[in-house]
Amino acid sequence: MSESFYQAAGVEATLQRVDEGVYSTRYQQEKNACIERLLARVALQGRDVLEVGCGAGAWTDRLLDLGANVTAFDIRSHLVDAARARIAARGDASTARLLCGSLETLELGTACYDLVFLKDVIEHVEDDIDMLRSLRGMLRPGGTLFLSTQNSRSPNFLLEAFWERVCKRNHQWMGWDETHLRFYTPRSLYRLFAATGFSVLHRNAAYFIPYRWFAGRLRRPHWE
Repeated sequence: MSESFYQAAGVEATLQRVDEGVYSTRYQQEKNACIERLLARVALQGRDVLEVGCGAGAWTDRLLDLGANVTAFDIRSHLVDAARARIAARGDASTARLLCGSLETLELGTACYDLVFLKDVIEHVEDDIDMLRSLRGMLRPGGTLFLSTQNSRSPNFLLEAFWERVCKRNHQWMGWDETHLRFYTPRSLYRLFAATGFSVLHRNAAYFIPYRWFAGRLRRPHWE
């Protein structure tokens, strides 16, 4: 999956494989619902949002739906091209500033964003502390960081990690994406936030196995 996601392709092919191959999966649907629950706690109408690692613009599109003024960037040009096409297809007056580059190469400003949106990015970054410190400097006083990443203490991870690392002896396994550099636990994330000047306001988790798997079969409401 990661190879097709990162491999350069035309706009239509990129949008199709991202939307059908990534965001249509049950795992992503659960994660998206979790993100929506957290974003519902933040007033975004008219607010300035910086999206780091926007990919093909699925969440750029959603942030615009919520009324935000979005500046979004990614290091891969074919993904930025796809994001631009997605936003252009909205057919309304919504616009986003879409850039190709990195935190180091782009001039993104200081203390000019109300929210930084960081979905499934930090596990790919060599120096996560430096990144969060840089992003903190881009937030206005009282601004918010939204961060999503994998939890290496989740039942999903523990089951798959046991299969890959123990049963298959794939000791370098880091999830479905070979560009992952690390996984986090809730405790390691709290330490990271403390080291970079952030405090946690809200947290949530997306999960499927085993809790929602059993809930679905018992026909009971999903747990929050």
